[in-house]
Amino acid sequence: MKTSAGSTPVPGTNKNKLVLNISLLLTMLKKTFILLWINLIISSQNIDSITSIISTETPSTQLEILSKETWQFRSKNPMYALECGQEALNLAVKLNDKAKEAEINNFIGVIHRNIGNYPQSLLFYNKALEIAKAINDSVQMAYSYNNIGGAYRLERNYTLALTNMFKAIEIFEKLEMVEGIAFCTINIGIVYRFQGNYDKALDYFNRTIEIRENIGDIFGLAIAINQVIEVLYDKKEYNLALERYNDLLELYEELDDTKGIAAVYGGIGGIKYRTGDYPAAKEYREKALKLNEEIQNTETVLLNLHELSLIYLKLGENEKSQNALARAYDICKTRKTSVLAEHYNYKSSWYELSGRLDSALYYYKKYTHLKDSLAALENIQSIALMESVHQVDRAFQENKILQNENRLKDEQTKFLLILSIILTAFISFILYKFFQNRKLNKQLKELNATKDKFFSIIGHDLKNPFNNLLGYTQLLADDYETMTEEERKQSVINLNQSSKKLVILIDNLLQWARTNIGALKYSPKSINLFLFINNLISNHNESIVNKDLDVKIKIDPEMDILIDEDYLNLVTRNLLSNAIKFSNRNGRIDFIAEDKIDEVVVHIKDNGVGIEEDKLKKILDFEGDVSTPGTLNERGTGLGLILVNDLIRKWGGKISVHSKVGKGSTFSFTIPKTKQIP
Repeated sequence: MKTSAGSTPVPGTNKNKLVLNISLLLTMLKKTFILLWINLIISSQNIDSITSIISTETPSTQLEILSKETWQFRSKNPMYALECGQEALNLAVKLNDKAKEAEINNFIGVIHRNIGNYPQSLLFYNKALEIAKAINDSVQMAYSYNNIGGAYRLERNYTLALTNMFKAIEIFEKLEMVEGIAFCTINIGIVYRFQGNYDKALDYFNRTIEIRENIGDIFGLAIAINQVIEVLYDKKEYNLALERYNDLLELYEELDDTKGIAAVYGGIGGIKYRTGDYPAAKEYREKALKLNEEIQNTETVLLNLHELSLIYLKLGENEKSQNALARAYDICKTRKTSVLAEHYNYKSSWYELSGRLDSALYYYKKYTHLKDSLAALENIQSIALMESVHQVDRAFQENKILQNENRLKDEQTKFLLILSIILTAFISFILYKFFQNRKLNKQLKELNATKDKFFSIIGHDLKNPFNNLLGYTQLLADDYETMTEEERKQSVINLNQSSKKLVILIDNLLQWARTNIGALKYSPKSINLFLFINNLISNHNESIVNKDLDVKIKIDPEMDILIDEDYLNLVTRNLLSNAIKFSNRNGRIDFIAEDKIDEVVVHIKDNGVGIEEDKLKKILDFEGDVSTPGTLNERGTGLGLILVNDLIRKWGGKISVHSKVGKGSTFSFTIPKTKQIP
């Protein structure tokens, strides 16, 4: 054996290499066997089975396998994927593997997004972003920003959607990660498609397709092709869309992607319906519905039920049609306002096909009213600004952004802690009063209803204003230097409006709690009703002027009443705010007082949008959330009316509501002339 100068052969070197190679080969074969074994039993897709199989592996190997399972089955079996994701997340925390922890948070967020749980997906995406920033993981930061943008897109907040998407694509381009760029370009293209900018949408989709083809990503390619088909469908190029659907179906079948196959079936069904082939439309839509129900894809289940209600009607299958529409409404009742608006649109079409034109017009008006209100939330003009922000280098702002985010999170945490203490005290007092009261059955019913309503408000209505505050403060923190003065001013105005809404909500929450625990004492005194109402209107002058409302006081200037001023202020303030909220521009509001023998009756009358009959009974009960946006998309919770009802009952009065859709509403309450002590 020849050696170079100064070197000495090492005895047994070839033997050691052989042993090492055999060891590596056995390790690879072992991992391959585990994965094959998992695939063999995956038909049951039981988390206990998987953890049992990999229990002898090292924790890092277990984490790797569980992570892959989470991502692989995100669409095929989301519930199983969530179980794997949670196991992987627990393991990553235990191993202190922050990079993997951020990645799995993003994976779990994607699964929640796929099943329509958008608020929950945002929680996981933001957690992933927080961890990625802490360890300076640019890759996961970029994925988190893109995912957050996608969640905001699904919530129809296109301004915040594009803000985050362009942040993501900027990082991916610096890292030269073409796969990440493709994730962003398809998301941006979808936003432009929803805005009706088809040419720009196709530019981004074609860029995505080019990247996916170059890197051999069949799954990503299928998604991009599907988006191109959506544009062709929107443009009514049905024959070309059908051709692309057939190619896409082959791709999804090759990938064994249930969600993708269901999407193709639904898309073909939509084209068949629009071209008059109703039997074929029914066949494909039923296939799509079945698959989407299997993977619990609620959003698309709803779409297929709506479409099937019309298809069945066309085929004369009236009972099936009504059942599909009823099932769709049951889902809509638990979803956001935008989903309910789309349901009204389908219901209008359904009544039109049935020949009941009055009902069709009624639901179409409800659809357009909700749609117009939602449109007011979308700042389309800011999209051009978001694209230009993508070109700006903001690296020097990273530390400042991180500090601002931490400060905002600390403030939010402190506030929620205080609110939790108030909530605990409130529930404790209610429970104490309940066990002291003789009418246990009636008290239990009211307690449960009150508790459910309170938690609903805390869990939903309070979270949404905080999301808006966080979104706009994030926008200011990230882009302050690049924004124009007008854009900064508008952002501050938006923050101010959101803050005012929060103050009103919290004030009503505190006052409601005070009334239920007896902390709001009743101290009646003589009050001039005319002067009181006049002062009340002056305090709401800004809101009245904004809608050009004509407010009249039809009360005897000499009329005095005996009542607690704080009680009366809370009642009239909430009822006036409600009348303003549902009044159209240039509308009218009247304050009327009737002096009767034993009581004074006060009416607050408006000529606004009115209240539907099915909501009149619920309006002062705890039977569900009946809060709807105002004529300028003003938001509320329904808590104000609950507080009003409680206070009026406590001073011995009664409240009633009379309303007609399109004509307006009159809220009336009585004030007994004898002194009342709650």
